[in-house]
Amino acid sequence: MSAKPLTLIVAAAALNNGIGRNNDLPWRIRKDMAFFNKVSTAIASPTTDSAAPVLMNACIMGRRTWESIPKSHRPLDRRYNIIVTSSKDLIPADLPFCATASSFARALDHIDALSAQPNPSARIDRVFVVGGSSIYQEALLAPGHHVQIFLTRVQFPLADTCDTFFPHMDTSRFALQPHERLVDAATFDVPAGVQTSESGLQYEFLLYEATN
Repeated sequence: MSAKPLTLIVAAAALNNGIGRNNDLPWRIRKDMAFFNKVSTAIASPTTDSAAPVLMNACIMGRRTWESIPKSHRPLDRRYNIIVTSSKDLIPADLPFCATASSFARALDHIDALSAQPNPSARIDRVFVVGGSSIYQEALLAPGHHVQIFLTRVQFPLADTCDTFFPHMDTSRFALQPHERLVDAATFDVPAGVQTSESGLQYEFLLYEATN
């Protein structure tokens, strides 16, 4: 079985790659959240077979990222949630389309095991990695997986107040893609160029992709 590609979704401050503050987002950008929800639920290879298992994307995250999601919004709807944690009691055992894994590698093993089942509860289309910092780092270095990164680059003047950061991205391995490739990877239209949020923050949707 070939390894599924990994797609990271992250919003980071342009100055220092800050992604979090006090286990929360440093900013509120409504259209970026809408992008996150749309891209992580979009099915790249939909099926018309009504008898087939439900087709959805997987979202792998760490415990702190899981806990930063408001209770009313978790698990992430219409996505198979996998939380990397040492606590087996973090979620109810019968919570649908949700699982825990003791490591990032085990999370990937869980997805492979689902695919190998004759009658799985869900069939996984795309695998998204949604944080936090250490989970992103493992995904960037995951052997045998093609990696792409949806990066929302935010011009955030208070970047020095961030306490969590996106890992260094090796620019000899990851290349910025043209906007047409971003739209193709997202499977829907995405605004090009610098945008301005409702609070006046400037941001831009970008796509980086591994060149090997």
